[in-house]
Amino acid sequence: MPTVNPPSFFISLPVASLNSATDFYKSLSFTPLPDFSDANTSAFRFPYRSNSNICLMLHSTRRFGEFVRQGSEIINAKKFTGAIYTLGVASRDDVDGLLEKAERGGGKKDPFKMEGYGKSVGIYTRSFEDVDGHVWEATTMLEKKEEVKKDEKKVEKKDEKKVEKKNEKKVEKKDEKKVEKKDEKKGEKKDEKKKKDEKGKA
Repeated sequence: MPTVNPPSFFISLPVASLNSATDFYKSLSFTPLPDFSDANTSAFRFPYRSNSNICLMLHSTRRFGEFVRQGSEIINAKKFTGAIYTLGVASRDDVDGLLEKAERGGGKKDPFKMEGYGKSVGIYTRSFEDVDGHVWEATTMLEKKEEVKKDEKKVEKKDEKKVEKKNEKKVEKKDEKKVEKKDEKKGEKKDEKKKKDEKGKA
């Protein structure tokens, strides 16, 4: 029976062990597509409905070599990063859940991290490696970008308060110096009066 609503976009990856890679992606809830698979290729539909038009093709290195330019080499993804594949999901829990599945399936969590997991640009994103070293991201848009703006405003307010405190300290120091100068002048005037009184008595 032919595949219903076949994918319209395909990503092909070379893998060292087709069986191991197949088991890994099954553990991440990728859906097998038997019509696109054979002894040297495992095909999957991406998880989550929004990605259902994308197909992941896992190929043995021998099969993958049939598709590349003559004279070019198939990279070792554990040593070189040629691309990053980003999977859009519905929520932060889906992002974290996907990484947990990846780790349980033999992959690695967070081979790299964006600062604040991408919060400053309105996303929550984390990364994982598959069993062959290919790097993936799981990403979701933050529910409210306003929350990001609020956090930024909080930081700005903190910075403003720091500046205000510094300015207050500067003013305090200036006031202290003014008081010191006034006290010095008072002392000088007292000394002058004493000298005058002493001269008058003499």
